[in-house]
Amino acid sequence: MSGVLFIQRQPLRTFYKRRISRIVPAFLLFVFFIHAFASYEGIAFTRTELVATLLFLRTYLPGDIGIWESDVPIGHLWSLNIEEHCYIFMSTLIVMRFMRAREGFALLVSGLLCIAIGFVYVRLGAGAPRWGDLGTEVAASFLLVSAGYRLLCERFRPKIAPWLALLTLLAAVACYSSFVPWWSARLLSPLLLAFTVNHLSDSSQWLKAALGAPLLRSLGVWSFSIYLWQQPFYAYRAVFPGGASMALLCAVLTGVLSFQVLEQPCRAWLNRNW
Repeated sequence: MSGVLFIQRQPLRTFYKRRISRIVPAFLLFVFFIHAFASYEGIAFTRTELVATLLFLRTYLPGDIGIWESDVPIGHLWSLNIEEHCYIFMSTLIVMRFMRAREGFALLVSGLLCIAIGFVYVRLGAGAPRWGDLGTEVAASFLLVSAGYRLLCERFRPKIAPWLALLTLLAAVACYSSFVPWWSARLLSPLLLAFTVNHLSDSSQWLKAALGAPLLRSLGVWSFSIYLWQQPFYAYRAVFPGGASMALLCAVLTGVLSFQVLEQPCRAWLNRNW
């Protein structure tokens, strides 16, 4: 998205139309369906919770019931909230004319600031905000560092060895193991993954061929709908007929159905007529 906004300089009007057509129809269906299901099952939720979810603010509101504490299976939407908040932040940089050609630096500094805030929250312990690491001010580090590096990486690309992206990916995964210091996941993984994402296209041909396999490409196309619909199946996997494996299969099939019946047709119609 940083390439679209800051390199291609896509007009914000077009950018938001395409983002809305991509995200909003399937998102609205999921939110209303899952809250209707919650009402049917007698799972309590407030109007504030529903409105905050629709406005991508559920990570923060209401103040007394966290998104992971709700009995409505929408806990995964914290990451979608962060994505939308980052779009708004990057759009703000676009309209600040004095930031022209400085956006990469601003995004990197903002991402590093998010990492620093995460460490402050660790230090505060119970005194940190209730949402903690789920807040955009912490978790946006991954998106902002990657977006910032995207604007600066072309000058380094000729010097990058084909195996480096795979190495940084493996190193990022290792950051979440018990064999490395606890702070590695917070400090190093955003930097390592930013490098990985921006240099996968420079990898060895065998790796690019593997990542371009038809099944992986299809899963990438379906990924947003699968992301939306997997959470209720995950939440009820213990009691799902056939167990966790069947729940996973049904989650993927539901996501694919959502993509084919709703997401793609709505996206095509909106892009064609709006």
